[in-house]
Amino acid sequence: MLRVVSAAGWLRAVEEPAVGDPGRTDVLRDRVRAERARWMTQLDESTMWMVDNLGSRAPTWPSDVPRMMIGI
Repeated sequence: MLRVVSAAGWLRAVEEPAVGDPGRTDVLRDRVRAERARWMTQLDESTMWMVDNLGSRAPTWPSDVPRMMIGI
C-alpha cells in the first residue's frame, strides 16, 4: 500500500523535462525518464499484488488510505 502511495506521489511530483528546455541536459532527461519508468513499474507490481490480495488485506487498511491515494 505504501509503495503505491509513494510511487504515485513521485510520478505526480516529478515530470519529465521538456526536450526544448535549455536548462536541462539530455543526461538529466534520460535519468528522469528512467526513474519515472521504475516508479511506474513499482506502481504496476504493487497494484497487481493489491488486487491479488484484496480479500485478505483490505479489511486491515485504514479507511482514509484509499482517499489519500486518489487525492481527495
